[in-house]
Amino acid sequence: GYVLGAAEHFELGSLEVSVARGLAAGRRVLAFGTAEHLDDPHPVADGLVLLAEELRPDARETVAWLRSQGIELKVLSGDRPETVASIAADAGIDGRCIDASVLPEDPAELGRLVLETAVFGRIVPEQKERVVRALRDAGRYVAMVGDGVNDVPALKAAQLAIAQGSGTQMARAVSDFVLVRSEFSAVPAMVAEGRK
Repeated sequence: GYVLGAAEHFELGSLEVSVARGLAAGRRVLAFGTAEHLDDPHPVADGLVLLAEELRPDARETVAWLRSQGIELKVLSGDRPETVASIAADAGIDGRCIDASVLPEDPAELGRLVLETAVFGRIVPEQKERVVRALRDAGRYVAMVGDGVNDVPALKAAQLAIAQGSGTQMARAVSDFVLVRSEFSAVPAMVAEGRK
């Protein structure tokens, strides 16, 4: 059968150089190949698909406003840390980036780590929830923006859950607010309204 997925799960051969070049440029790199069995742990890659993220025109402005208000921004994504860090930096969110697959189990150590880290890549739903809880335990008032089923545990753990209107029904159902047009730029107006 045909398989498509994260490049690190494929035997890349000569494509390894192209993968490294794409990742260094902050691209999402997928490999395409064939496998005799779909559960083959390392199929052979026949080609690559490089995807670039396009930020919304108002993303940088929104991030800058939130930061000017003393709001700490964290990015939690299942994508590779390098890719997530590149996209976050494009939006104006710089800072330490880690691979969440190595998050500490110790709550105190996790608490210190989440306070000093801005970007988490390769994070799974249970870890998103742990990060939100660790921020709350550190005295932060946590708002979470999410759009998928994988965000539901973290949305439920946050004090303020915000879903994308284009997201799943489950994410919208557990949220306090829904961004009808999926525009993150609506958040500053919500903050201003909440302060009245």
